[in-house]
Amino acid sequence: MELREQLEKKGHIFRTKSDTEVLVHLYEEYGDSFIERCNGMLALCLYDARRQRLYLARDRVGKKPLFYHVNTEYFVFASELKSLFVTDAAPRRVSKSGILDYLAFGFVPTPYTAFADIYQLEPAHYMIVERGQVQKHRYWTPNYSCTVSRSLADAQAEYIELLSTCVKDRLIADVPVGLLLSGGIDSGSIAAIMAEQNISIPAFTIRFENREKDEGDVARQTVLHVGATHEEMFVQINNVAQILPRLVWHYEQPFGDSSAIPTYYVAQMARQRVTVVLNGDGGDECFGGYWRHLFNVWLHRLRWVPNFAWSLVEQTGSWLSRVEGERRLWRWLVWSSRAAQKDDFGVAWYFLTTITEESAPILSSVFANSDHDVFSQLRSYWNECDSAPYLNRVLYSCDLRFHLLDDLLVKMDRATMANSLEARSPFLDHRMIEFAAALPPSWKVHGVVTKWFPRVSMRHSLPRTVINRGKTGFDIPMREWMAGELGDLSWTIVLSERARSRGYFDMQALSNLREAFQARKVDCSYLLYRLMFLELWHRSFIDDFSPHPDPSILVD
Repeated sequence: MELREQLEKKGHIFRTKSDTEVLVHLYEEYGDSFIERCNGMLALCLYDARRQRLYLARDRVGKKPLFYHVNTEYFVFASELKSLFVTDAAPRRVSKSGILDYLAFGFVPTPYTAFADIYQLEPAHYMIVERGQVQKHRYWTPNYSCTVSRSLADAQAEYIELLSTCVKDRLIADVPVGLLLSGGIDSGSIAAIMAEQNISIPAFTIRFENREKDEGDVARQTVLHVGATHEEMFVQINNVAQILPRLVWHYEQPFGDSSAIPTYYVAQMARQRVTVVLNGDGGDECFGGYWRHLFNVWLHRLRWVPNFAWSLVEQTGSWLSRVEGERRLWRWLVWSSRAAQKDDFGVAWYFLTTITEESAPILSSVFANSDHDVFSQLRSYWNECDSAPYLNRVLYSCDLRFHLLDDLLVKMDRATMANSLEARSPFLDHRMIEFAAALPPSWKVHGVVTKWFPRVSMRHSLPRTVINRGKTGFDIPMREWMAGELGDLSWTIVLSERARSRGYFDMQALSNLREAFQARKVDCSYLLYRLMFLELWHRSFIDDFSPHPDPSILVD
């Protein structure tokens, strides 16, 4: 509304109340730089008929996708890959480097895709297609190198005021609005802000029978504290197989984050009541909320410890895993000691891709001998921020530009759009990102406390159990599920004749891995899920292409 009013004062006459018309007038007034005045989630295309030029742009953090393919005859683009494939202009060919990226990270990093010669426009970029030439321009870069000096009290007051503004802006809608509520501080803070503004909207929570993964009880404490209405749904393993074809179809690329399953279900539940939901995405990436951020900071501080000492720690952790069985503590002991033996960049990325070590032995010679560097894109982001403090450098390169962009935002966008639901993220307002980037790193990871600044800022607004609770992650009980019917289905798909024909993997090594997994000698549950999703994607988009989800992909 503010942009419309500004343009009307400049003499622009509007014929509709559509936001889309505002974009056209912005372009007319400010030219290519008009996108800098937009705040929100968008992927847009504007055709300037007088100049015969195409203008495409994507929002600052990449909440909405924009794919394109260019050759000597065509430039084609769409917000969904499926739309490209209905023409003969865009090929459905596998990008082998994209598959290697997927096996390493669980996604294919922007600007690439799993399809050869099909790309994504990067966030905070606009693209001009004119006279046969394609040019890209970046219009926003947050500054992680400059810490703004201010008192803690002043920063807290500014944070709460800014979060209130970001929430209020995203509550503007002429349709019902809800909240996706976990047991964490981010979605809880949004609920608390709304309660302080006397705004009541329904909250939706996904639950699991597995107590380790379930956040329902903590979410209830938030609800009781702020006085919101609340709905819950338990995700059952027997529901999963039937939605796999739908997930593959909606995600369009190999996507190894298994929390896509509960995200789909919570979106489905919410859509029965509302059309728009707010969520807490971005809080961890802005303020250092993951356990790996704690390890990043402390391993960086312990660079003085010699590698032979870390090697002894690694061997001890491996020995304890063999003697006492697989435990999270021993696993993290092994991972952290291996990470510590790498350089600063290696410490930064290591906890994003521990599966690489599991997948390497099963790769066929075609992939095993590839010279593709899966870290090239991540390294370029790392180098962009070389003057920033170490934690800020991690948050920019590994989180904002990488994991958030191609995992978390993809997961939320596809799951909500599949259910005709719009998701809005107050913590991903660019003003919030810029505010967090300018905070001292010690206010993010403070001692052994992650996301310290939001915790102390919201300590009077949320229950103590929510404030003090560590990050658990929105994940399925993977080991439990893969030990049952889902695991049996996954192995059947991964070891099928069609999967063998791809030539991606050493099938004997894969069979040996299954035997070790079934004997409980190794836990490759997450790797198995990625391999299964990869094969189902191949059947849906490479072997054939259907305009609708195809349940037959589950059968060889």
